[in-house]
Amino acid sequence: QQQQQQQHQQHRKPSKDSLSSTEGPGGAGDACTSAVWDVRRYPLGQSHITHMVQVLTEWREPNPIRGVVLSRFVVHIPEELQLKFVRCFFADTEASPPPAAESGDGAQQASPPTLMLEDVPLPTETLPRDRFPLVELLDRKLLWLVTHFVRDLDLVPEPLHLQGQPVTVGADPTAVPILAAAIAASRVLTRLSLRSSALGEQGGLSLAAAVQQCKSLRYLDLSDNSLGPQAVTKVVHAIEHCGNVTSLDLSRNGFGGAGAHGLVEGLAASTSLREMNLARTELGLDGAEVIAECIMRNASLTRLDLTQNDIPLKGAGDLMRAAALSRTMKALILDHNQPWPSYEGSEVLAHAFVDPIGCDRAAASQTRLEALSLKRCNIRSTAAVRFFSALSHNVSIRQLNLAWNGIRRTGAEELAQALVRAAGSALEELDLRDNLLGQQDALPEALYQVCTQTSHMNRRLRVLHLANNGLTARGASLLGEGLIGFEALEELLLYHNAEIGDAGAEGLAKLLSHRTTPGACRLRRLNLAACGVGDVGCRALAAALGRNESLTDLDLS
Repeated sequence: QQQQQQQHQQHRKPSKDSLSSTEGPGGAGDACTSAVWDVRRYPLGQSHITHMVQVLTEWREPNPIRGVVLSRFVVHIPEELQLKFVRCFFADTEASPPPAAESGDGAQQASPPTLMLEDVPLPTETLPRDRFPLVELLDRKLLWLVTHFVRDLDLVPEPLHLQGQPVTVGADPTAVPILAAAIAASRVLTRLSLRSSALGEQGGLSLAAAVQQCKSLRYLDLSDNSLGPQAVTKVVHAIEHCGNVTSLDLSRNGFGGAGAHGLVEGLAASTSLREMNLARTELGLDGAEVIAECIMRNASLTRLDLTQNDIPLKGAGDLMRAAALSRTMKALILDHNQPWPSYEGSEVLAHAFVDPIGCDRAAASQTRLEALSLKRCNIRSTAAVRFFSALSHNVSIRQLNLAWNGIRRTGAEELAQALVRAAGSALEELDLRDNLLGQQDALPEALYQVCTQTSHMNRRLRVLHLANNGLTARGASLLGEGLIGFEALEELLLYHNAEIGDAGAEGLAKLLSHRTTPGACRLRRLNLAACGVGDVGCRALAAALGRNESLTDLDLS
């Protein structure tokens, strides 16, 4: 009998007796008293929500309900009832779900009450992940509610496991339909992250239909969900149809060239999509050629990530040409694709890639490409020479990442020429990590020679990344001499060059001492971590800092 009474207490319908009054500024006798309906202690069911909707829409007492506080649901709430409940907390002029049938003759309050999930007022930008992880949202049957009231909704699985399996949206057979219905009706949701949610092909199809109806969504992350060609095609077509999503992440889905062919029409026709991530989707040459065609036809895409797609040099050349001709493309990421073959025997393919980089000024006035990333592509020897020669004629690229290519000595002179003598260069950030450019002091020697033989000065480069390049003490000293004329240089990253040592630090101190030299660089950040700098080098740098007014960050760890 006691157990039955306790169960009845837990599931009884919350009534007006659960209201608490909050007095207005006039004191106890003020007519501005408001009431908060606190039902946190009740696991709410369908009958509870029906009763609450009736009270919120029909009650006409002088002191209206100004807030509702809840914590959990005990069962799934039917979709039509969800919409009626949600509408109780939105004014007609606010973003709200489509109208649902009203019960009774009452009208919705002119000034809606505030809904609170425990102590979090809704709508809200985000939910605290430490208090509302995915496992809690599923356990408390809150998934539909947060989709209606949270703008930036993160449903990425937590590192929690149930019987050895991660707790995901896709692992719960009821969660995807509930989420899809709420997405379709939500007018608040702007960002949705579902990375690694085990959605599968069917889950992707369900969400595609929902996304097509959601007019508020701007960012969608469906990465690592085993989406196949059909689901990916439907998602892209849904985004093209709804016309409001600006960023889409489909990386790590492995849909391959077949999926790329399905993207053509939707991606080419999209006018809203600005950023797209297709990294690790097994595109290969076939997929790269299809995506290149999409770039040529699309009129909105500004950033495309194609990292680790086994794209050969021919496909990379097609993509580079398409990006250079595009009127909107600003950033192209081709990291870790097939290694470039030796230049000898592949001249045509290499020139197909580098020639768009070295476009003349007439062509440069049409291109918008500002960022290019080619990490881990094995660009070395003669191919690197041709690349840097073309770069010296480029006037649009501002950010270039060539880390982990093993460039070594060949190409150092052409790189130095591109940095110093390139007229009209727009390059502001250059990442050359892990390229062994310090071997035989190749790049430092080339920079020093070019800088001392010309009156040209680099006025654009702000960030130079030369970490882990085998730089020696002599190489660091040559850099200290050669970079003085780089008047825009703000960040020099040299960490993990263990041979720089004290002598190299003394040479680099010159970069910090030219306070009054016209056109001298004004470093703000210098990173010499793990460079073997001891007491002598530290004293040299400290002495230079006494005459320096620009440096704000020095790392000697």
